[in-house]
Order: sequence, then C-alpha cells, then structure tokens
Amino acid sequence: MPAAAEELKRLLGEFNGRHAADLSMVVSRTGVPIAHQGPQDLNAETFASLAATLMNAAEVMYTGLGRAAPDRIIVQSGSGTLVASLLGSKAMFVALGKRDEILQGIEDMAAGIKSVLAAKA
Repeated sequence: MPAAAEELKRLLGEFNGRHAADLSMVVSRTGVPIAHQGPQDLNAETFASLAATLMNAAEVMYTGLGRAAPDRIIVQSGSGTLVASLLGSKAMFVALGKRDEILQGIEDMAAGIKSVLAAKA
C-alpha cells in the first residue's frame, strides 16, 4: 500500500499544479483519507469524513426521489469550487479550487486514480 499511496500523492500533486487546485484527495466512501495533497495544516481526517458525508447525503436524497445516485457533486461559492467524484463503489476523488480550473481534468484524474487503486487490489 505505501507504493500506491505515494503514486496517488504524485498524481494528486500533478493535478493540483495543472488545475490550480488548493487541495485534492482520494477518500474512501466511509470517509477515510487514502492520499491527499494540499495545505500542511489540513485536518485530512475531518475533511475526508465531511466529503464522504456530502456524497452519501446526496445519494440518499436522489434515491429517496427514485433517481439513480449521483456519481459527482459540485459545491460552489464565491471563493472556490469543491468537486467530489466517485471512483467506483469504495472511493472518491475530492478537489477544491477555482471553478473553471478544477472542473477541467476531473475525468482524466479519476481514470488515473482508478488505475492505481486497481493495481493495489
């Protein structure tokens, strides 16, 4: 797992640089941080838990209305955009940054992370 975690951190660092992200993270669906790149003072456990809670709440809302669960959520404010995108049934990719920059490259990044996670399984 350490080699996979290091590869994920490398991918996340590249994503941050390429897309002006302040933070990017791979999180388990239960809210456990798997890998992250961002501020040193970030409480990764809290952030991961809250991101998973957002995704799970959206899933409950959609299925409660008889719709398929979302595979991505986007939260926007004047100071940035948070995107959480599922990576299958066990993990998700979360990124925070400027709207246009952060929305670019999400699909490519998700494919790269899925590849690393599949290799460790």
